[in-house]
Amino acid sequence: MWIHATCQLDFNLSVSTPFLFMLRPRSGNQQWIARDEFLMSGEVTAHEFTDSFGNLCQRVHAPSGDFSLSSSVFVETTSASDSEPGAPFVEVDNLPHETI
Repeated sequence: MWIHATCQLDFNLSVSTPFLFMLRPRSGNQQWIARDEFLMSGEVTAHEFTDSFGNLCQRVHAPSGDFSLSSSVFVETTSASDSEPGAPFVEVDNLPHETI
């Protein structure tokens, strides 16, 4: 199955602001990233790193004023996905810090 996901984030910042995004998926056992685009306005640089769970993270320090970011990805996935039907739902506020 093919999935095309996009997002557009627009900010008007009164002060320079640090951000941590997780907007670029990785290829893995059940998905293949065919094309991925990550664009930011201005002269802002994203410093990318991999967290302890293997996720690509983008750390950005945006200057005050208008700042925008767009992301687009084309992903081929397996037709079925893993699931854990017995896993309990946990509110975000109750997740441990190391989970986030």
